[in-house]
Amino acid sequence: MSRLNKKNIEIKEEKAIYLLPIKFEYKKELKSREKIDKISAVADPMFHALFNHPGRIMFPARLVSYILDIPFDTLVTNMKIVGNEVPMDKESNISQRCDCVCEIEGSLLTIEMNNNSSVDFLYRNMDYMFKQFSSKVVNSGNYDKYCQSILINMNNFSFETVEEVCTISYLKDELGRILTDRIIIINIYIPNLLKKCYNLGIESLSESEKFIYAVIEDDNSKINKLIKEMPMLEEYVNIAKEVSNSEDLRFIYDRDKVNKEQSFKEGKEEAIIEMIKKMYENGATLEIMAKRADYDLDEIKSILEID
Repeated sequence: MSRLNKKNIEIKEEKAIYLLPIKFEYKKELKSREKIDKISAVADPMFHALFNHPGRIMFPARLVSYILDIPFDTLVTNMKIVGNEVPMDKESNISQRCDCVCEIEGSLLTIEMNNNSSVDFLYRNMDYMFKQFSSKVVNSGNYDKYCQSILINMNNFSFETVEEVCTISYLKDELGRILTDRIIIINIYIPNLLKKCYNLGIESLSESEKFIYAVIEDDNSKINKLIKEMPMLEEYVNIAKEVSNSEDLRFIYDRDKVNKEQSFKEGKEEAIIEMIKKMYENGATLEIMAKRADYDLDEIKSILEID
């Protein structure tokens, strides 16, 4: 079923970020354990060990402090990691889990590491966020219990025309007025951060970008250069290195790395196929599509099911 026609609404489909083609350049690749000094937080087991551990609340607290401009001391004192199970719908019997869910003063904050290059995971995360938003509403008499729900997507991919490292989105009307501060979606694009660092150097990064770089980088020479730029990051790096040396984590990392490589390959192929179909709908020639996708003409024809 197609989506509703937007012709009477001041929104152009081509400007919707989640409908843009996915970019793969500067994606943080996972390396073999023996080739790195610490495991990147792009890897799910490492992200969970750092951001979903009650004894390491300083990691999500520091990230949120930078993004939402809330004093770090306030967050590290009052923020707590809560159960990461997604509240179930009445009709659902499927158990779902977020990567990390924190609560502070009644607000719920979900942090997701998205290492699969598919927009479907962003929609899934939105579903999680809205379930958190209504999780405290149990009947028609307490609609005032809708809580502020904030979603932070840490994406190991980006979209064409999106060059920012971090964007913050709200529900808005056609004049750009924010309807509520109870729904906030934050997207962090790791490839855009790595591109900025590659082109302009570590010194060009903001404090928040340096923190994100510290948890995703696995090369010791780059990490040491970063610490010289921002000495307070040494504590975070040392904790991450200690966690990386856990035998259990190394085993899980190696296993997941193989699975992620296969998942990424499949996700990339799906994204390219979707791009080809959109280009075809917009009147692009077969030759242009083949050049853009790095496919031959027969492969393009097969995807489009044309002679």
